[in-house]
Amino acid sequence: MYFLDMKKVLIVLFALSYLFLCASYTQETQKKTQHNEIFNLIERGIKGSDISEFSVFFGKQIYLNLKSGENGLFSANQAYYILQNYLSNRKIIDFNFNSFGYADDIPFAVGNLVFKYKNNHIFAQVYVSLVSTEGKWVIDKINIY
Repeated sequence: MYFLDMKKVLIVLFALSYLFLCASYTQETQKKTQHNEIFNLIERGIKGSDISEFSVFFGKQIYLNLKSGENGLFSANQAYYILQNYLSNRKIIDFNFNSFGYADDIPFAVGNLVFKYKNNHIFAQVYVSLVSTEGKWVIDKINIY
């Protein structure tokens, strides 16, 4: 009798553990999907020089570090106009994120940008990180260097 009760307890514990692991895996998969969707919109927006493609994901404050010298912590509105001005003065030739990762649970993407500026082809690297704020993922940092 004791053996059967113990067997039932073990089966229930195993089932609960399995359900917990499945739920955790599903949450991680959903997070990665959300990150990828945001990074895809950023990629499309930079390619098309259209910040409005991804500005809905700006946090209240964003750290910008641009190759042209602008850097610092800016409000979402300021960041929008700084980036729009930066991209409108350059002809984007190519841009793709080619590396994705996590640093201290912060998702980031890195990519190569090629643009024409004052008749010169310029190569730059783009780094974007996200942070979870109030239950949603927002853009925290954009470096173009």
